Amino acid sequence: MTRPHRTLSLVIASLSIFALAAFAQAPEGPTRLTTEFRGPGMCLDVVNGGPRNHQAWLDACQDVTGQSWVFQPAAGGMYRIHTEFTGPDKCLDINPSDNRAEFRDCGNFTGQLWRLAPGPNGTARLTTQFRGPNMCLDVVNGGPRNNFVELRPCGNFTGQMWHANP
Repeated sequence: MTRPHRTLSLVIASLSIFALAAFAQAPEGPTRLTTEFRGPGMCLDVVNGGPRNHQAWLDACQDVTGQSWVFQPAAGGMYRIHTEFTGPDKCLDINPSDNRAEFRDCGNFTGQLWRLAPGPNGTARLTTQFRGPNMCLDVVNGGPRNNFVELRPCGNFTGQMWHANP
C-alpha cells in the first residue's frame, strides 16, 4: 500500500522542482512586467522626462518600448535589466538613499544585479545583490509616489508578486 503513496510523493516533488526552476529564470526576449496588486492592465514603465526622469513606475499598459523589459544574464544567476526604450547601456538600479528603482548607466554596481525568486501563483519576486534577498521590488500604494516602485522588506504583498507577459 505504501508503494502508490511513495510514487505520488516522487511525482509531486518532481513537479515542485520543475516549477521552481521555471520561476527562477528570466523570460527570454522582451517582456511586460505586471503585479498581482495592480493587475494585467498596469505595466512597469520608465518615466521619460521631468523631475522623475528614468524612475521606474507602473502605468497603463501600452505599446511603448519603456514597457518592454529585457533580462541580461550576469554572473551568479543574477540579471541586469533594461528596457528597449533605455537600451542596454542603462540598467535598472536602486538609489541607495531611498531604495527607489531608477535607470542609471550600466556599471559594476550591486544595485544593478537582480535575482528572480519564485513567488506564489506563478509570480517572481525581484531582489538585488545590493540589498539582499529580504528586500523585494514593491509598488508604492498612495501618496505622491503612487505606483512608483522601490525595494521594501519582503512579505506576502501582491505588489511584490511580478508576472512576465511576453
